[in-house]
Amino acid sequence: MISRRLIFFLIFILIPFWYFSCVERDRSNPLDPKNPDTEGKPKGLKIYSELDKVFLSWKPVELSDIVGYQIYRREALDEDFIPIHMTTEDSTSYVDQNIQFEKKYIYRITVFGEDFESAPSDSVSIIPGPTSFWLGDVYSRQIIKLTHDCAHEILRISVDGYPWSIGLDEKTNNLWFTDIFMSRLMRLNLDNFDYSFVSDFSAGQLIKLKIDNTRDKIWIADSRNGTVEVVNMAGSRVQQITGFSNIRDLDVFERNGVCWVVDSGNKNVISINSNYSITEEVANLQAPSDIAINQNTGHFWIIDNLTVSKYDNNGTEYFSIDSMLTNPIELVVDPHDGKCWVLDWLSDANNSKLFCFNESGNKILEVSGFTYPENVIVNPHDHGCVVVDSGSGKIFKVSSTGEFDNESLLFDYPYGLIVIY
Repeated sequence: MISRRLIFFLIFILIPFWYFSCVERDRSNPLDPKNPDTEGKPKGLKIYSELDKVFLSWKPVELSDIVGYQIYRREALDEDFIPIHMTTEDSTSYVDQNIQFEKKYIYRITVFGEDFESAPSDSVSIIPGPTSFWLGDVYSRQIIKLTHDCAHEILRISVDGYPWSIGLDEKTNNLWFTDIFMSRLMRLNLDNFDYSFVSDFSAGQLIKLKIDNTRDKIWIADSRNGTVEVVNMAGSRVQQITGFSNIRDLDVFERNGVCWVVDSGNKNVISINSNYSITEEVANLQAPSDIAINQNTGHFWIIDNLTVSKYDNNGTEYFSIDSMLTNPIELVVDPHDGKCWVLDWLSDANNSKLFCFNESGNKILEVSGFTYPENVIVNPHDHGCVVVDSGSGKIFKVSSTGEFDNESLLFDYPYGLIVIY
């Protein structure tokens, strides 16, 4: 016969063991608020947009009594989330098509059971719009598609190369890029994402690529070999222009097919017509380094040492801006209104600046807070710009009034960027 003392002993030992076993088992429930992995809410909510659709996805919750997932949404100026859709129990994605461009939408989801609703997931937000961006991330060796707000990735494509300067053949939807370390020209088909090696440039350094979509030509600056290479859309070299000392940049005016080349070694900027003859020259410069052509007028802007100057399409100077700038390194012109955006590099972290000048050369914006910006493109939708801050690994979309969000995706070494509109 079991003694009373032994019974009490067993109860004393087994009840705590049973209790803590149950507690441990309960904590494995993904919707338990004390679950250390999930905190009792659905996890992994991700978002991206393309044109007028917002795409949501999330990790499934592994429970047998789930009815579905409730999608909540609010606009940035609203206080409360409202339910917009209930999915089935096996769903892990949803597409919101009831949106407007340039509105900020914030989403979260909950899990619905037969008699419960979970805590809401962490929120995600997005600003949909009509553009998207393709970015070359050099060290990760990837081409990345970004959303309209530049805040989310749509997809990543690994390539056998180090993408630097990129451009788009609009007729075939081929993205072309230079391989900065392996001296190659490469092509990525944006319809099926196949990429191919096209041309080898004999240990050159292909620093810049510009596409003339009107004449189906690709102009490439090879700074190491001192040549400008012209390639057709099949990837075959059709012309080589020699005699340059230190090419720093080039740009093409698509209306007449003229390519302007910046040669820092010879301290000039020359134009090459569509028949590959040199026709104009801007001479006696100090250290020209960058050029941008207004595609409406043919007028162009040049960085020369610490000066930014504007010229007509014959190479006659309109004016120079030699104050305010410390070390201008890159510029771009908006053909819509003639504004010129200039990146000005300062060595102190977060002190590099972005200037905007109107077509008369008057400063209309000055924005600071960049680390080591190396590229800038015009945003044709709102006539702001997008800055590639390679040193910080970030991309910043700057509005026409100079506003931008300091939060950004992080890349290894972004450089080449184009906009699809």
